[in-house]
Amino acid sequence: MARKHRRIPKTRYPMNLEKSYLRAMNRIILSWEKVAQYYMQYYLKPYVSGGALSIDADDDDKNDPQKIERIATIIALMTLAITNAKSDNQLASIASQFVLSVNSFSFDNVNSQARAIEMQAIKSDPTIEAFVKAKIKENMSYITSLRDKYIAQLRNDIYRSISDGKGVTELAKTIVKRTGMTYSHARLIANDQTGSILAQLNKYRATRAGFKKYMWQSMEDGRVRPKHQELDRKIFRYDDPDGGDNGMLPGEPINCRCVALPADDDI
Repeated sequence: MARKHRRIPKTRYPMNLEKSYLRAMNRIILSWEKVAQYYMQYYLKPYVSGGALSIDADDDDKNDPQKIERIATIIALMTLAITNAKSDNQLASIASQFVLSVNSFSFDNVNSQARAIEMQAIKSDPTIEAFVKAKIKENMSYITSLRDKYIAQLRNDIYRSISDGKGVTELAKTIVKRTGMTYSHARLIANDQTGSILAQLNKYRATRAGFKKYMWQSMEDGRVRPKHQELDRKIFRYDDPDGGDNGMLPGEPINCRCVALPADDDI
């Protein structure tokens, strides 16, 4: 006797998890900015006030090697302080909490879909455990790379500002601008990792539960790119290397919040 399948629940996108991850990274970035502003205000200020290398230096003394060396030392100390603003354990904890939350979200969603065809989703197995561990390390590296890039670019910003004779106000604005650019990068990371991790976990659990196909499901709002509007509600096989967006699952392309809805073979 054929099994009676219930309607398959929709695949949900964990927007709250993406936003939570972004907020966590933003707090880290703001801690870096706080350090930079502190060093600018209390250590670099005497060398840049009034838009000169040093307010108490005459024209012959503005490029004094000792003064330049002191500025280099201050920037080096600032770099170390930013690096130590958050420990590696704290960064790892943020990455771990995020990936584990997406994994839990994936299981709950796919399990409700699997029950519609009288199956159960896999909560955990060696493959999932290995994937989760790898993604935690990957996201840890994204955060540390974000920090290293922030430090390198901020250091260049400060040297450039001093060389151009900019004062304290302009230097403070430079730090804020660099922080904003880093935050924008963090936003891309949060979106990319949420969508791609969810896509891979959902695919694994759905196919292990017996699904062979999925329906491309867009957010159906004004931000959906034209190509994904065309893909919306189209059916693909999970094992088709050319399916979806040139072989990518919903959620894998950059800035994509589409999801894959497991589909019955009859569709």
